[in-house]
Parts: sequence; structure tokens; C-alpha cells
Amino acid sequence: MKPRLNLVLFVVLTLTAAVNSFAQEFTFTTSTTNITAAMARLDVPGLAHNLQAIIVATPLGTTQTSNQHAIGAWFYNDKWYIFNSDNVTLTVGLTFKVEVFLTPGANQFLHIITNSNLSGGSSYIDNPAPQ
Repeated sequence: MKPRLNLVLFVVLTLTAAVNSFAQEFTFTTSTTNITAAMARLDVPGLAHNLQAIIVATPLGTTQTSNQHAIGAWFYNDKWYIFNSDNVTLTVGLTFKVEVFLTPGANQFLHIITNSNLSGGSSYIDNPAPQ
């Protein structure tokens, strides 16, 4: 059986400071136990099997200079990962501030790239949230 692969793009619109009260926030550090090549697994309660979660990861400290690669969040085999989008292997000791929204809400939304909304390497986002 082939593993299920979903590539998910996350866009978070923060309209008020109150949205942070609905997020889980923690510091995540890469280690030999959570890295698999270019991705590091997030083991957080409520994330496993939750395709609707929204993940925002921000490099902390020296991570931004030691890992100069665009990062993203990826749902793969029913788990969430932080990954280097250029597929460069992650190193041990990188730290990220991670915000987890277990479900989309009024101030953040989920955009899933599928074959039906992907054209020429781009996906059109049409969300009614105010800008």
C-alpha cells in the first residue's frame, strides 16, 4: 500500500491579538529522534490524524542563520512535520516557535493544494477574510 501524501499550504491571518489564546504555543527543537531527512515530526496532542490543524513555525535564535531554507508544515502519514521546502536535510538542535491551531477559525484558514486548484506550480487562494 502506498503511503498517503498531502501537501498543505498554510496561510494564517492574524486580525486580533486574541487569536493567540486559541493556539497552543511551544518551542520545538530538532533531534535525532524526530528528524527524518528534510523533515522533523511534531508529536503534539491533538495533531496526529488532524489534517485540519494549522501550524505556524518561526525559526528562533541561530536557527534562521544556520538553516537558511524556506520551511513549511507538512501532513504525511497522519502526522505533522516541519520541513525544508528545498528538501535539504534538517540538522539536530534547530529551534522553532510553533503555534498550533487545532481547527481553522475566524482569524485563520486552511488552504489545501489539490490537483483541481493547482495550475503551473501555483494555487489560487480565494478567502473572504478581510485584509
